[in-house]
Amino acid sequence: MVKLKIIPELIRLLKIIGRECAKLKINAYLVGGPVRDLFLGKANIDLDIVLDKDVKTVLPSLAKLLSAKYIYHPQFKTAKLFLDSLYIDIATAREEIYPCLGSLPRVFPTTDIKKDLFRRDFSINAMAIKICEGGLGELLDPYNGWEDLRKGKIRVLHEKSFLDDPTRIIRAIRFCVRLDFTLEKNTRLWLKKAVSRRVFSQISSARLGNEIFKLLQEKNLLAGIKKLRDLCGLKIIHPQIIFNRRWERYFPEVSKWSRDFVQKTSQKVEEWLIYFIFLTVKLDKDALQELCDKYELGKNNRLLVMHTYELKRIEEAKLHNSKYSQLFNLLKPIFPETIIFLIARLENKSLQKKLFEFLVRCSQIRLYTNGERLKKLGFSPGPIFNKILATLFLAKLDGKISTQREEEDFVKETFLR
Repeated sequence: MVKLKIIPELIRLLKIIGRECAKLKINAYLVGGPVRDLFLGKANIDLDIVLDKDVKTVLPSLAKLLSAKYIYHPQFKTAKLFLDSLYIDIATAREEIYPCLGSLPRVFPTTDIKKDLFRRDFSINAMAIKICEGGLGELLDPYNGWEDLRKGKIRVLHEKSFLDDPTRIIRAIRFCVRLDFTLEKNTRLWLKKAVSRRVFSQISSARLGNEIFKLLQEKNLLAGIKKLRDLCGLKIIHPQIIFNRRWERYFPEVSKWSRDFVQKTSQKVEEWLIYFIFLTVKLDKDALQELCDKYELGKNNRLLVMHTYELKRIEEAKLHNSKYSQLFNLLKPIFPETIIFLIARLENKSLQKKLFEFLVRCSQIRLYTNGERLKKLGFSPGPIFNKILATLFLAKLDGKISTQREEEDFVKETFLR
């Protein structure tokens, strides 16, 4: 067994939890992903804790000791403790029964930690460490997760695991890619059988979409897409999606330009959305809209995806020969993700550079002029304000003006003459 590393602050929290639970004769366990991550050498982990009694028994006293706020969910007997720099998930041990293939489980409380661990997806996530007054105690590993972790294997706990919850198929692929693990022999066989039974048709599109979006956020995404193709086929996302070898060139470009943009602007880029656009680029407008609806994509993300559908038809010559202000009017609304999508597909390096500089400039421009300043210049509030500010922005985008004085002079000359 490896020696575990854990940061001092987390050890302190675990000792407090261990002492308080011991007073109330409650068994507490660190479970699941955090245990796996500890064995993988991570010192800073999430705290995911399971108790063999109802969480509410210890929740108020723990919140007081930790100076934390909390939310308790009585229907699930789970809680979340909010500290200054982190939060702690605490749940009452429970077991699950799946009434039928692909359905959501029925959940029952249990005092048996082994039954709680048995409901987990893979053996490497079905380990627990007892929390005691001194911090972390003995390891509970009833399903040999440590051995699978050591061998680099992803293994489900029973033959019907993928039938009970088909989303575990996508999660298995994610863990294979993230940890550079392989599927255990029987697990691979059961996965393929589940796919042949069209198990994804038994769950909601939203649940499937949620797992696909998580896969698109993995660092080694291309390997994940290839494994999804080999094990399930990309048609589970949409019947018209097939693997495109150009993704092997496009995806590193997305990563590079996204990283450069974040470094220059400190703004966030949702890279996974760009990859989703690449996957669905061959879909027509109606099919794309329907997929966004089925996957319950958020309003802003849906707007971004559908806007990119329109942008992909713009001729390169228009991009090449336009000033920044013309590019803005051609491409608006400006999302970093849509522009990076365009950049990644281009082979023309000078045009790539131009679009990137345009995107950075759009993101960095700030106007000194605002509504209050316009009032002082003699303007009455109304539609004219938006017109002035939009005109100012485009002039600044083209480099015609830069300072506060130049903005004021521009407004006077353009709108007060």
